[in-house]
Amino acid sequence: RSTRMRTKPAALEVYKRERERLVQESLGIFTSKTPRDAHKEWETYARSHYGTKYIDANQDYLDRFWSSLMDTPFSLIRQEQVHKIHLAIQEHGFKPETFNKIVNAFSCLVTFARDELGWLKFVNFKFKRQKVKPTRKRGLTKKEVPVFLKLVAVQSSIHALMLIAMMLGLAIREIEALYACWSKFS
Repeated sequence: RSTRMRTKPAALEVYKRERERLVQESLGIFTSKTPRDAHKEWETYARSHYGTKYIDANQDYLDRFWSSLMDTPFSLIRQEQVHKIHLAIQEHGFKPETFNKIVNAFSCLVTFARDELGWLKFVNFKFKRQKVKPTRKRGLTKKEVPVFLKLVAVQSSIHALMLIAMMLGLAIREIEALYACWSKFS
């Protein structure tokens, strides 16, 4: 931003060097902190906020896929390393939901270190997630409910009709209501 800079590329180079220097200076205390250090702190936090199933799955993903970056200081992790792990995960052929959970396991540590612990001002890498197609099943509309109940009334007893109406009132899907085991249910 100096007025001495005559060309834009020269100004950009000076800006990048100065930004890097300021970042290193501001992160001087935490430059040696690694994701493993953040994971120790996160585990304490997670025990009071999440279930053991989530913590165990997160630990499994970190051990299987992100172990190569766990002992690297946050300031030294680069986009190329993260991209390499993304490609390795894709080679396993996981569905987008699982792929995103694996990415979130490490992303969670980075976000925790940045937001909760204050160890990072910014990171030199980004995470790519895959697009997930919604799989929500269509339920009955208000207009379709009476028609559905009439259809059930013709085929079943009044007892089953009452139970189905109760189940639909509790927001259970109509297909689950139809195939419920009535003898055990009542």
